[in-house]
Amino acid sequence: MVANWKLAVIFSRGLRWFGMVVGFGLMLVEMLFVLFAIFVSLIRLRIPATSIEEVILVAVTAANVFLHNFIEIGSLLGVLTLLFWTVIPGNKLQKQRPAANKISPARQASRSKNNNFVIQQ
Repeated sequence: MVANWKLAVIFSRGLRWFGMVVGFGLMLVEMLFVLFAIFVSLIRLRIPATSIEEVILVAVTAANVFLHNFIEIGSLLGVLTLLFWTVIPGNKLQKQRPAANKISPARQASRSKNNNFVIQQ
């Protein structure tokens, strides 16, 4: 999300905000397992994984319902839109010239001056 804020030179304002929305949605999805372990049950963190019968026995609490709504919102904002976020900026970046070819004349002069080595024998 921070990287999108810094890309004002390359991307339009709408595209940067779209990237921040996608990043926020992915952040919600990533936080689910930690929040579930803190507020609902530690059963998801067991190694080896628990059987489905034990998972079904976890009580349905207000925190459990809230976190399931949390993952639905995060999935809609982040996971569903991630495809579009990768395609649209990718096409835009492919159409631009690479920045490596753009060297200022002053920088090029200092490079050539520093790279003139004389080998003495």
